Amino acid sequence: MRVEVTFRNLSPSKPLNDYASSKVDRLGRFLNRPIDAHVVLTKDGFRNVAECTLRDSGGHFTAKDESEEDMYAAVDGLIDKLAVQARRRKSKMKSHRANSIGGTLGEMEAVRSREQGADLDAELDALGE
Repeated sequence: MRVEVTFRNLSPSKPLNDYASSKVDRLGRFLNRPIDAHVVLTKDGFRNVAECTLRDSGGHFTAKDESEEDMYAAVDGLIDKLAVQARRRKSKMKSHRANSIGGTLGEMEAVRSREQGADLDAELDALGE
């Protein structure tokens, strides 16, 4: 994954750049073929703001977090938000994939009970004639 870090209103630092890049790289395990990420770190008065746009083959995620402590705390909050979004989409994709392959156990039982009900209706109709 290609990670680009942009600094606004603060001087670029190699440790902060490496920290943000390594944290974003860890999100790759939740993504479907990650493509690139763009992280923007901004100093706005007392606020430290971190924003990120993350793209993979299925779409993109966007998150923003701010902290008054330091930029590292803002990056950590940002990564937490992106991880929640990525996990949610990964679990959603797994559930949809299960439905397309053969359905979940609950759906299979519902189909089976409908079939048994249809068979029972057919038997009752045959007896009534």
